[in-house]
Amino acid sequence: MGQFKGNRSLLRLAKAGVAERVYVHMDTYWKRPEYVIRPREQLTPLIMLDLREVDHVHIREYKGGRALTLTPEHGLLHHLSYAGPDCRIQRKLDTWGHRNEVLSDWYNRVWRGWDFNPRMRSLHPTHAWAYGWTERIHVPPILKSIATPPREEIAAPELWPEVSVVIPLHGGEDDIRNCLQSLSGSCDLLHEIIVVDDLSPDGAANVASGFEGVTLISNEENVGFGGTCNRGIERASGDVVVLLNSDTRVPRAGLIRLVESLMSGGSVAATGPLTNNSGHGQIIDVTYTSPDAIDLFAEDLALSGGEDKEVDMLVGFCIAAKRSVLAEVGGFDERFGIGQFEDNDLCYRMRRAGYKLLLVQSAFVHHEGSKSLNRRHEHPATLLTRNHRVFLEKWSDDLETGFASHLSGLAPTPIQFNPNRKPEHVKKQLKELARKADISLCMIVKNEERVLADCLKSAQGVFKQIIVVDTGSTDRTKEIAAEFGAQVYEFPWTDSFSEARNESLKHAGGRWIFWMDADDTLPRATAEALLLVAVNAQPDVNAFVVPVRFTDSGPSG
Repeated sequence: MGQFKGNRSLLRLAKAGVAERVYVHMDTYWKRPEYVIRPREQLTPLIMLDLREVDHVHIREYKGGRALTLTPEHGLLHHLSYAGPDCRIQRKLDTWGHRNEVLSDWYNRVWRGWDFNPRMRSLHPTHAWAYGWTERIHVPPILKSIATPPREEIAAPELWPEVSVVIPLHGGEDDIRNCLQSLSGSCDLLHEIIVVDDLSPDGAANVASGFEGVTLISNEENVGFGGTCNRGIERASGDVVVLLNSDTRVPRAGLIRLVESLMSGGSVAATGPLTNNSGHGQIIDVTYTSPDAIDLFAEDLALSGGEDKEVDMLVGFCIAAKRSVLAEVGGFDERFGIGQFEDNDLCYRMRRAGYKLLLVQSAFVHHEGSKSLNRRHEHPATLLTRNHRVFLEKWSDDLETGFASHLSGLAPTPIQFNPNRKPEHVKKQLKELARKADISLCMIVKNEERVLADCLKSAQGVFKQIIVVDTGSTDRTKEIAAEFGAQVYEFPWTDSFSEARNESLKHAGGRWIFWMDADDTLPRATAEALLLVAVNAQPDVNAFVVPVRFTDSGPSG
């Protein structure tokens, strides 16, 4: 069963006599005219022949004359054998010449199963691979008469908040044009669209300014992704802020589901969608092959009944957040510069504050992926490595105290928080223990500018007294020691560690004395253990040996 669009082309070809065998491409429909098999079948049926020149060989094989295959633009056969009710497909299977080749339980497993999983792959009844998947499309005009009635439109709830969209921009004229065009289908749902240009290297800002209803802000200097988003958040006045990369396309159905879930409870701080291009569990297997079908795919997903999932991480290409929560946690941390890990950090602060993040599995937003980042001068891998280190250092206290099991995006399991181990509480307890333990830290140093700050930072709050004996530094070693509150003494180097060490011990006033080198740091767990054993030591205990951490990385670190 088929319908052909292109009869005029055939008539012209017949009159011109340019070929005796004319073949066409074919679209095969699945269930109904809204869904078509992809990729298009390789089979190109013969649709017109000149009987004076062509002979039939076998089934679909012909010979003789000249052959011509029309492109879909000039003629397309609409194949409807798999478009119909269940009873017709069952009858086809019972009477089909290939009925003995049908795969085991294909009717229930594939034909009926597709209704519950429209992204199912390998659909053909005898050669599964021949029908890859189905794509929902706009029904061709020639098939309108047999199409199912239009679905009821996915409607926004009556209590809809004021939604501000903030788009950071750094180049990409086509990207921002496509993004803003996609939002034009949701104008009635949006309070405002704010585009913040971070010194685009092309005409992308001009493209954005040409869209009606768009507010364009231009940075005076390049501040990177987080800083650019913050400028937009400061300007936004909606209850909800949708932070959106410029290389996205936002279907109306996806936007509705995203905001619906955000407003589902007071403890929800932010939501994120599924997409075609992302990490951290947000990617979904898409079935559209053309941008024109993105909205249709999103509508199907919005009606799929996918449940929201609590997560610790939402990727920054599209995040819907309550503006009040963004103000509470402070927006993006601009120390992450151009980008990478700024979204991990924002998500972690929201989770740390007690809020929920939801991955909305019924919301879809298309994402090209890393387009703006690739226009920057610094390599993404370099940014990733550097900002990963910044992220870990920023929250090292949370990890070392045991307050958080891990940080957002760094493990697949949910973050476990232990309120009793909050760094503020632990530091207060350490301060009291340090007072009781009465330990003097005694160090000898020379030209330790590179490592001393890390060492003394790890020692803060652990010792009642810090003594630093300098044996002739010519760099900032003594200044750094003083900045951390150490008592700094000078002692000429006599080629004897023992003499220098004894000089440091001479100034100690604590009941216990602890020493370590400047290129060591004191892990939090070790510091706590050290204080506890000192406070609880029996009278016959005179000394302890404890592990420290070498500052440098590598096998010996």
